[in-house]
Amino acid sequence: MPQQLIASRIGSVIGHFNALFSDSMTRTALSTLGMPILCMTGAQTRPAPRRVAELMRVALPRARHSILDGMGHMGPLTHSEVVNRQIVQFLDRQPHTAARTELRRAA
Repeated sequence: MPQQLIASRIGSVIGHFNALFSDSMTRTALSTLGMPILCMTGAQTRPAPRRVAELMRVALPRARHSILDGMGHMGPLTHSEVVNRQIVQFLDRQPHTAARTELRRAA
């Protein structure tokens, strides 16, 4: 079942890769972002995404970074309850906004 789910979403994944590879934002620009940011990494993720997470930790020092035990790079699919709980907890710590309320309902 997870493979079918992934296959059904591959079109958007390709779009995400295209956006990432064409983005011109620098590390300096990232470090100035003022909005709340949550970065999650699976403890058993592959070396390349693990390195990206390490670089994001440096580039986004004000962000909340967490390493999720027992997960690989597909944690949002394989461990969705844990990932969703992390997101909800993060949102609950933010100042109340209408957007946050809508996101909370969706989770």
